[in-house]
Amino acid sequence: MKLTLIFSYVLLLFVLRYGFQIMNDQVTLLLLIGGLALFGFSNRKK
Repeated sequence: MKLTLIFSYVLLLFVLRYGFQIMNDQVTLLLLIGGLALFGFSNRKK
């Protein structure tokens, strides 16, 4: 469970860093919402 949290956090950092570089707001927003949904789902399972 902790591994999933760390993985989603690292993924979020990559999205934030490369999202601005690519400047594709739609994809960045979609990945951000997906990460937040995954975070909420793992919290609900606890």
